[in-house]
Amino acid sequence: MLSLINHFSALSGLLPLGAAALRYRAHDGAQRLLTWFFVVAGVFDLASVVTDHLRVRNLPLFHAFAVVNLVFLGALYYRTIRGQWWRRALLGTGAGILIFTGYKAAQPGGLAQFPSAVMTAQCALFILLALLYFYQWLHQPVMTAFEHTPLFWVNAGVLVYFSGNLFLFMLQEWLSRTPQLHLQNYWVIHSVANIVANLLYAIGLLCKPPRPT
Repeated sequence: MLSLINHFSALSGLLPLGAAALRYRAHDGAQRLLTWFFVVAGVFDLASVVTDHLRVRNLPLFHAFAVVNLVFLGALYYRTIRGQWWRRALLGTGAGILIFTGYKAAQPGGLAQFPSAVMTAQCALFILLALLYFYQWLHQPVMTAFEHTPLFWVNAGVLVYFSGNLFLFMLQEWLSRTPQLHLQNYWVIHSVANIVANLLYAIGLLCKPPRPT
């Protein structure tokens, strides 16, 4: 059952990909950026499933995807949040996490371990950015209907994924060092959060452009 959920989680990446393909020509720059992010994420998901099936250690993939995740989502929020101060803070924080990612990977045996600290830092960053987006959306001069606002749904997906996985990523190293806790039982949290997030991403990418209420 757990294996089925994990594989469905990987396949759920096809939901936003299919949605993006259907409406790609109608998408703006931010949505097209998301489309390419899901293409790259889909490649990583496929590689993860194949390497798992072949019983090949694939932890270096998580380090590489951590960089992809940070760059694409960081660029998305840089485009969407308002305020020069917030954008500069995002650039500085993102650069700091990127340097930290390289530092952790360069440690002896670093690539052979899950990037727990790096992903925990990303969770904190993107939870704050998602909440900031919702705050700015609620306080914009002209309110738009959320059902017609693609980034509302995408942002909800980001919040679900990173808030759902915050403690899992934070405790990953401890869980992996405690075999009796059966890490795979806890990893289902990631799979469920990923499935829900991909569903929300797909809804967002199928939305028509926002209309003033």
